[in-house]
Amino acid sequence: MKKQFLYLLLLSVFAFTACKKSSTTTSNSGPYSTMSSVYSMLKPQSVMANMDAGTGGTIIGRTGTRYVFPANAYINDATGATVTGNVVVEVNEYLTKGDMIFSGVLPFSNGNALFSGGELYVNITKNYQRVSLKPYNFYQAIIPPIGTADVSGMGLFYGNSNLPNNANTVNWILNMDTASGYLYYNGDTINVISDSLGFCNADRFMTNPNYQTFKLNITGLSIPVDSTVMVYALYDNYKGVWNISNTGGNVINVTHIPNIPVHFAVFTLSNGNFYGGVLGVTPQTDSSYTINLTQTSPTAYKAQLDGL
Repeated sequence: MKKQFLYLLLLSVFAFTACKKSSTTTSNSGPYSTMSSVYSMLKPQSVMANMDAGTGGTIIGRTGTRYVFPANAYINDATGATVTGNVVVEVNEYLTKGDMIFSGVLPFSNGNALFSGGELYVNITKNYQRVSLKPYNFYQAIIPPIGTADVSGMGLFYGNSNLPNNANTVNWILNMDTASGYLYYNGDTINVISDSLGFCNADRFMTNPNYQTFKLNITGLSIPVDSTVMVYALYDNYKGVWNISNTGGNVINVTHIPNIPVHFAVFTLSNGNFYGGVLGVTPQTDSSYTINLTQTSPTAYKAQLDGL
């Protein structure tokens, strides 16, 4: 009887250990069928709220950004009629480098990199129909300090969201003809004043970037040439990222990164699992840098990028 009890006890311990080991082994595995599914999982989610168009109101976004909307200031986009009663307000922010990457809302303007103080999205609807601000009416967004941001010399850019892919979904334009607004700084916050909804961004261009030509070598994983390998440069001292074109394989030729401190982020899928690597360098022409990919979870990897 005692032997039978010991046998059952050992069998239970073995079963518990096997289950525990299996859980640890599979915690970082997807399976993730496509890179698009990873982006969809990691992209920042909007905050939705009801508001009385007659009184306006204040809404706090996902990151603590404070949006202040005026009273009696809304028209139906399709008909031009004044909007009354409840409307649905959607707000979102892209303030970290991970949020920028996995939303596809990157700080690019006509193929040039921008340094950002904060990217925002605002949308208002009434009965699923788009709503705009009446002429000479403005909303305000107060962006809290998140990470490092050099706000000197920034202007207000508006976004055209006409680039539907993982790499970049918004092209930023300074002082669009169809929108107007301005920025001001209040201590440690950036205040955006705008007469137009949609995407807006506190940004500035690089000053005389000294672009370098070099190679990134990927180790830790054999990558077929036809694989989707995402490669980004994250500027260390600015809120900014640059998407690096890549055709796959283990060697990446880079030509559009200046010689300032950056971290390279490279990630891909292999057999349904997510692999990523991060490397900090100050690029120099004719140099070669090695970045090692290891299996991890997409959420842990995004958190790592958010901290850069």
